[in-house]
Formats: sequence, C-alpha cells, structure tokens
Amino acid sequence: MNLIKKITLVCFLAIAAIACSNDDDNGSSKKNEFTYDGTSYELSLGYLEDFGEFSEGVYNFDIYLLSSNAENGMYFEMFTDNQNKLEVGTYTLSNSGNANTFSSSSEIGINLNSENEKYYEITEGTVEILSNDTYKIEFEGTANGKAFSGYYKGSLNSGDILPRPARK
Repeated sequence: MNLIKKITLVCFLAIAAIACSNDDDNGSSKKNEFTYDGTSYELSLGYLEDFGEFSEGVYNFDIYLLSSNAENGMYFEMFTDNQNKLEVGTYTLSNSGNANTFSSSSEIGINLNSENEKYYEITEGTVEILSNDTYKIEFEGTANGKAFSGYYKGSLNSGDILPRPARK
C-alpha cells in the first residue's frame, strides 16, 4: 500500500511540475523601459509627430518615448514610405532620409528639465516596429560609445509636441 501511495505522489508531483511551467512567454516579459550604460529607465508616455512628406514618397515621423515625469526618454526621427503611420519593419540608422531609416538626430535624454540634463546622440542601431496599431517597438544600438536597448508597447499620442529643449 505504501508503494502505491509513493507512486501516486510521484505522479502527482510530476503532473504538477509540468502543469505549472511557464510556457506562455518563455519567461521573457518585456517592460516598457530602456537601458543606457547599464541603467534602466521606465517608459510610460509615447508621442508620434507627423512632419509629412520629407522627399518624394518618403514621410517623416518623430517618436518620443518618455518616462511618466518626462525626465528621461528616447527620441527617434523616422522615415517611412507610408504617409499615415510607421510601417512594421526594421529601421536602421542612416542620414540618407530613405524609407526604413532613422537619422542621427535621434538621441537619448537623461535628467531632462534639470540642470544635469544630458543628451546622447545615437551613432548606430536599429528600431523595430513590431506592431503599428497598438505600437510595439524594440530598439538597440550605441550612443556616446555606450550600449542602449529598450522596448515600448502602447499608444503613441499624436499632435503638436513641444520642441525639444536646445542642447547644452
């Protein structure tokens, strides 16, 4: 009788272990944040500013991804061949102004609106638009010789955005 109880217990534990495994996201839940030089910053606000046609058949949209207090954030000047929204796909850093690129005017802002504000120009990288209904955006690269990466999922509010503060 003890043998049957032990076998039943082992079977129950094996089933419980399989049933409780996390197979929905393989343990990789992404947060709305970016990391620069080893420090992570939350992202909770997204804006998309439409500047219209940049050149024949190429349209300029700027993305602003900011922390809740707009203290830290990412700025990307993007180019696409869709006049209404950013196309799903990978955008690479280039000053060509061609579709599926973003310019070196793109930058990281840390401690914005304080006397210690810093801007770091992005010198290489990619931005991937995974979805453009509810936007899902992944990005990575280098700014000021240091690595950055991040993810944002949410709406991108449109309309007039205040001009970026002048660099110091």
